[in-house]
Amino acid sequence: MNDDRLGQLAEATEAEAIFQMHSAPDDAQMEMLGGSVCRIGGATAIRTDAFPGFSISRVAGFSSPPEDSMIGEIEEFYKGREGIFALQIPPLLVTGSVEELLARRGYAIRNKWARFVRDTSEVDIERKTSSLVIREIGVEEGDKFAELVTSAFDFPKVTNPLISSVVGSDGWKFSMAFDGDKPVSTGCVFFNGEMAWNCFATTLPEYRGMGAQGALLKARIDAARLEGCSHITAETHLDNASYRNMLRFGYKMLYDRSNYVPGG
Repeated sequence: MNDDRLGQLAEATEAEAIFQMHSAPDDAQMEMLGGSVCRIGGATAIRTDAFPGFSISRVAGFSSPPEDSMIGEIEEFYKGREGIFALQIPPLLVTGSVEELLARRGYAIRNKWARFVRDTSEVDIERKTSSLVIREIGVEEGDKFAELVTSAFDFPKVTNPLISSVVGSDGWKFSMAFDGDKPVSTGCVFFNGEMAWNCFATTLPEYRGMGAQGALLKARIDAARLEGCSHITAETHLDNASYRNMLRFGYKMLYDRSNYVPGG
């Protein structure tokens, strides 16, 4: 499979995952979140007004260069939002005309996320010896998972139902690392045909460097292979701990994807 096709599958899988995640909370929870989700021109737009940043208010899954009418629909979807939102357009689709369109409508690059992909062959690196226990969780521990994630990402606690919304759902697997009964690290994986997507990699500061994320990365690669996925993808900020873990575990960076926000 060539890199262009891998990128297409990765973008589509991420978009399907965030669509499901933002469709699962009930109406009362979505009202508290200031949340909504829709498909626009084949892409997925998610909105979470309870958090001002764009990590849970963004448009992903572009399959063709966006046109002026599509950008207009997106802006209508986010109308009235006090925080920012981002258009996450893969570089292959950012043509000269798209750059001109975005500039004319007042968008600028805020930062970039790295798109990683790996095949699901077995991990062949030496793992750190650790007393931490890695195991899959179900709905009954979804709140614990959400508490760790919202704390790590500085999300307000009102977003907990969003983070745990698909725990226990078909096509998803959520895992945590435990020190005894104490949850200390998180990770989840979504299965979508040939491609899997991993997300929500967090570790309590005092437990970093103990091998929790390495073990969770391996567990998600293994799970994707067992589900019949040939590849697994993730996205992260450039040159942080997650970025370095991806490289260490055999992921290849396909490209960096710009986050275009209105007003720069």
